[in-house]
Amino acid sequence: MQDIQAIQTQLREELAAATSEGELEAVRVRYLGRKGVVTLMRKNADFSRMSADEKKHFGQQFNQLKRFVEDQLGQARAARQTSPKVQASIDMTLPGLNSRSGHLHPISLVQMELEDIARAMGFLIETGYHVETDFYNFESLNIPGDHPARDMQDTYWLTNGLLL
Repeated sequence: MQDIQAIQTQLREELAAATSEGELEAVRVRYLGRKGVVTLMRKNADFSRMSADEKKHFGQQFNQLKRFVEDQLGQARAARQTSPKVQASIDMTLPGLNSRSGHLHPISLVQMELEDIARAMGFLIETGYHVETDFYNFESLNIPGDHPARDMQDTYWLTNGLLL
């Protein structure tokens, strides 16, 4: 049986040298994997030549070593997860990334820019129809054809039946 103290010392050194999660996993496989140090120790033990007391003593030492390796690996993982370097890199309290919204058409952008220039010069921007047909201005409002609002001096008539 290999010296348990030597295995424990070697494990501590390898865990101290491990800097990433992948390296910690490699140490775990090296000691507890199918062909790991602890597993091979159990497989290579010749139980047929041991007495009952030796088997009991070997089993206790083996279980103690296995628990030690598992505890050391667990502590190394816990220390890695609570290190300030890892905590500082991810802030779970920040809101998620917003999805990208659409954008305005280039003509709309130019129109808005021109309106801003006109406003800066003192003009007002009016929206709506400036030229209407006779139907929308009079007929749909049930204004009769001989009403004074339809006279030439009260309404600015344009060509093609349009008016202001």
